[in-house]
Amino acid sequence: MTTTRPKDRGRRGRRKSRTVVLTAAYLPAGEGGYTVEVLEAVGVHSQGETFDDARENLHEVVALMLEEAPRQFAMRKTSPPPGALLERLFVVLPA
Repeated sequence: MTTTRPKDRGRRGRRKSRTVVLTAAYLPAGEGGYTVEVLEAVGVHSQGETFDDARENLHEVVALMLEEAPRQFAMRKTSPPPGALLERLFVVLPA
């Protein structure tokens, strides 16, 4: 009895992607709540009444930017503001 192995289709036809590591910088806002920005991208920022709200809102902004302007990411790198809480975000971008 002869058996045949299925062709390896896993790698063929699959679009390549790249992973970008982003840094989110959270700061308490003077009027309450938090502001947050991605240090490696221009114009990717958000806010929230709580830290969790700001984090959730930022994730939505990042998702929207991935759809609209994925090349926006990793275009700049700024230093975090003094006293900022930093979080690493791992984002998979289309090649």
